[in-house]
Amino acid sequence: MKKLLIYIVILLPLWLSAQEKQLSLKILIHKDTVLLRWAPSNYSIWQKGNFSGYKIERYEIPEIVNSSIIPQANLLNRNPILPWPYSALDTIAEDDQYTAIALQAIHGEKFEISSPLENKSAYKEYNKDMQMRFGFALLSADLSHNAALAHGLFYKDIVPDTTKKYLYKVSFVDTSLKNIDAVVLFERFRKTNEPIPMLQVIFSDKCATLGWDKKFIQDYYSGYIIERSEDKGKTFKILNQTPFVPIENKEQNENIFYVDSLPNNNNEFQYRVSGLNCFARKGAPSNIVKGKGIQTFSSLAFIDSIASLPNKTVHLTWKIDPKDKDLITGFDILRSSNLKEDQWLNLNKTKLSRNTRSFTDKNPIEYGYYKVQTYGPNEQSTYSLMRVGLLIDSVPPPTPTDISGIIDKNGKVSLQWKSVGVADLQGYRIFRGNAMEEIVEVTDSLCKTELFVDSIDNQMSPYIFYRIAAVDYNFNRSELSPPIRLMRPDTVPPAQVLITNIKAGLSSISFDWIASPSRDIKMYKIFRIHATNHDTTLLQEIENAPVKNHFEDKKVIQETNYYYAIAAMDVSGNIAYTRSGITCAGNGLLPAVEKMITTVDRNKQCITLNWEYNFKDIIQFTIFRAKEGEKPVSLAIVDGNTKSYTDKAVSPNNKYIYFIQAERNDYKVSEGGKEVKVVY
Repeated sequence: MKKLLIYIVILLPLWLSAQEKQLSLKILIHKDTVLLRWAPSNYSIWQKGNFSGYKIERYEIPEIVNSSIIPQANLLNRNPILPWPYSALDTIAEDDQYTAIALQAIHGEKFEISSPLENKSAYKEYNKDMQMRFGFALLSADLSHNAALAHGLFYKDIVPDTTKKYLYKVSFVDTSLKNIDAVVLFERFRKTNEPIPMLQVIFSDKCATLGWDKKFIQDYYSGYIIERSEDKGKTFKILNQTPFVPIENKEQNENIFYVDSLPNNNNEFQYRVSGLNCFARKGAPSNIVKGKGIQTFSSLAFIDSIASLPNKTVHLTWKIDPKDKDLITGFDILRSSNLKEDQWLNLNKTKLSRNTRSFTDKNPIEYGYYKVQTYGPNEQSTYSLMRVGLLIDSVPPPTPTDISGIIDKNGKVSLQWKSVGVADLQGYRIFRGNAMEEIVEVTDSLCKTELFVDSIDNQMSPYIFYRIAAVDYNFNRSELSPPIRLMRPDTVPPAQVLITNIKAGLSSISFDWIASPSRDIKMYKIFRIHATNHDTTLLQEIENAPVKNHFEDKKVIQETNYYYAIAAMDVSGNIAYTRSGITCAGNGLLPAVEKMITTVDRNKQCITLNWEYNFKDIIQFTIFRAKEGEKPVSLAIVDGNTKSYTDKAVSPNNKYIYFIQAERNDYKVSEGGKEVKVVY
C-alpha cells in the first residue's frame, strides 16, 4: 500500500498562490487517519480565527499534475471549527489544567478601551494581556489534546483512499477576512516521533544535569518528559508531573538543560528524555545516559611550618583534617617566584602518597611561594594557602634614585623614580613631610611599582617633601633617598574687590571700586551684564590697579537694567567675582504706590486693600504680604484697572505687612511701595 502523502504548495504553483505565512500547519499520519494541528502567528490572527472559525478543505492531487486542471476542494467540516463555549470548558477544566488555561485564555475577563489614541496606557495593558493569553493558549494546545480541541485548533480526518495523494487547506470561514488575514498553508509531512539526539549528563554532588541540543528537534516538540531509572534500566519513572517546557535563554540558545537532585552518590542512575509533540503525543525516547553522583572534595592541607635548612634548602610540613584522610589520594608541592596562576612549578615528579606530610625543596629560590595541592576522588583537588620560603638575606636593596613629581591644582601628587633593578625587590615605602625634619611614612602597604599617587591638603606650608626606601623579600630596607621638594598649588581665590557708590545718569552708569588686598593679583576684569538676557560684555582689563578706582560706562541704553561684575585673578588662575546690584540708566523705576487703605472685617475673616495710582498704561499690580518678622512673598496679581483686593487667607493673632508694586506695559515696575501694617 502506498504511503499517504501531503504535498507543499510549490507542487501546484499555477492555481494556488503562495501567501504570507500567518498560520502554521502540522500533520500526523497513521494508516488512513490524518491529524491536523494549526496555530496562528500572532494574537490578532488568533482573535479573528476565534471569531470566524476555521474550515478544512482537502484536495485530491492527480498522479500527473496538469496546470489546466484545478483540483476540486472537498470541505471536510460543515460547521466552523470554533473554540468551545464556556459551559463546555467549565465542566472539564477542574480535571485538566491545560483545559483550564484554555478556559482562561478564551473566556477570561478582557480590557475594554474605545481607541488606542484615547487611552494609550490602557491599550498597552490590553496588548500585554492579549499577548499573554495568546502565548498560553498555544502552549496549552501543544501540551494537551483536549486543550487543542477546546481552542478549535485541531481536526481529525479519515481519508477515503490511502493510495491517493492529498493536499489540505486551512482558512477562515468568514470570507470577508480573506483579503486581510486569511492564510492558506501547505506543509510537507514531517516526522513527529523523532528521538532526542545526543542526550548527555554531567554528575556532581547529589546532582545530575541533563543536556541536549534543541537545534534539530525544536520544530517537533513543545515539551519534554524526563525519566529516571534506579534499577539499572529495568524500570523508568517520570520525574516531571507536567511536561518540562524550557525557558528561552540567549546564552544557551543551542541547548536545553534539566537539573535533577539525587538521593545519594552511591547508586547508579539512568536517564532518558522523550519529546511531547504538538498533538500531545510522546515521541521516541532518547539514548540512555547513566552515572553516579560525585562527592565534592573540599579537604585542604594546612602548611604549619616552613624553614630554611641551613640557608640551602626549604623544608615544609602540613596537616589535614583527620576525618578526610580516607578521601585523600595524594599530594603535589607547587612553587612560584610570583603570584601568577600560570607560573607554578610542580616540585615532585610523581604524586606524593596519601600518608606524606612533609617535603624538602633541595633547589630553592631566594624567595619562593609554596602551596600544597591535595587530591581526592575523581581527580578532584584543592590548594592550601600559600606560604613564603626564604633563604636568609641581610643585604638591603639599592637606594631609589631619579625621583620626580608634580602636584595638580586638586592636591593630587604623582611621584615616579628609577627601578632599583634587583630580583628580590618586594616594593617601596614612601615618606612625606612639610619639612625635611618631619618625614613620616604614608604607605600603609608596600608600593609595588615605581609610581606613587598621593593626595595632600593645599592649605598647609608652601612646600612638601618626599623620600623613598626600597624593601626586599627579607624585609631589608635601603637608605632613604635624598628628599625631593615640591611646591603646593595655590587653589585659594583672592579676596574680592568692593563696589561702591553706583550712580545712574541719563545715558551712563558709574561706580567706585576698591582693589583686592591679596598680594598675588595678576589682573582685574570689569564686565557689564544685561539684567534680562544676561548678555555679558568685557569692558576693561587692568593689570596694576591702585587701591581706589573709579569707572564710568557710557555705552549703556536708557531704560535698560544692568549689573556689573569685577573679576580679580591671581597668578595661579584663581578668580574671585564681585557683582553689583541692578542699575538702570535714566532711573528705570516708576513711582511707588503710596496711597493705600486697609479695612479689617473679622466677621468675614478678611482684610481688604484699596489704593490709588494715577499713571497710564499700568497692566498689573502685584500685592506683597509678609507676617511680622518674615520675608514678604507675592500674594496676588491683579490687572491694571483694579484698585482693590481682599485677602481671605488670614488667621487671628497675626500682624501682616502689605505693599504693592505696579508694572507698566513696557515692563517697568514701581519702586518698593509704602508698607502698611495690619493687626488681625
